[in-house]
Amino acid sequence: MPVEFMPAWAVDDLDEDSDFKDDYGLVSRGNDTRLQSDPDVQQRYFALLQRKYLAVCANAPGVDALRRTFQTLTIGTEHAVDQDEETDEDAARRMALDHVVLGLRKLREAVIASGPPTPFAKKLLLFSVRVTVLLGHYQSYLPAMKRLLDDVHPVIPLSAAERYEIGGLYVLHLVHFSNDLTAAYDAMQHYDLFDDLALRQVLRAWADVDYVLWRRRYDAEPDSGRRRIMAFGDRIMAIETLKRLGTAYFFMQKDEIEKLTGRRWIDCVEKLGCGWRLEETGRVVMRERKHRLPAKAA
Repeated sequence: MPVEFMPAWAVDDLDEDSDFKDDYGLVSRGNDTRLQSDPDVQQRYFALLQRKYLAVCANAPGVDALRRTFQTLTIGTEHAVDQDEETDEDAARRMALDHVVLGLRKLREAVIASGPPTPFAKKLLLFSVRVTVLLGHYQSYLPAMKRLLDDVHPVIPLSAAERYEIGGLYVLHLVHFSNDLTAAYDAMQHYDLFDDLALRQVLRAWADVDYVLWRRRYDAEPDSGRRRIMAFGDRIMAIETLKRLGTAYFFMQKDEIEKLTGRRWIDCVEKLGCGWRLEETGRVVMRERKHRLPAKAA
């Protein structure tokens, strides 16, 4: 997922706006309108937030550490990292990302309240979606997506690539976070996304509760933003898979259940509430067969 921020050399220039006061409030709370009234300050504040985000990414010791930091901010998925397990460095990066997310909200509210959509508003909203989707922060990415698609696009058209990017993320959110397949198909039609084969396959897998196809699409998805939103639905899909297995079979092997749900047996029991009986042989009894009583002799 592309993110438009300052080039790498800007990391060495992080103190460029050291005299810039980052103490703005939220327009929605009616306590600060300074950002709303000055386009130049809006531009400077945006550049500052971009540099702060870039600094977090650039200063992480590796991809795993950065991914772990992003996961601590993820809301509503079992993949989120317990903050009790994070290091001091993780906590510092998380706080910095928290600050960026709040700053982007302040700036979005100010720019939107300033008047009709502008190229700067489009750039800001695209950046906001691309950053906050990676954090799983739906309170930020969802309103930014809707603003881009419904308010900005009719005035300042998104490119085809941008429409597929933002529209696709919105459709995936409707499916995996809201579990609203009807709304997702409506959005596919409204934003003209039906020639996105991967997106169609994900929706079909969700509709059919085809965990194998869904997991294949999830594992093969190259876009980190799409994967992050799909992670919201992983638990739902696994639970529905267990329900279907339970109505179709009396017993299965444990490793087959683990393969179909993408989870260890212990996680099926402890996290998904599976109450089936595991035998020493590795067979899982899902339903007990009822034995008929012998017919009485005439």
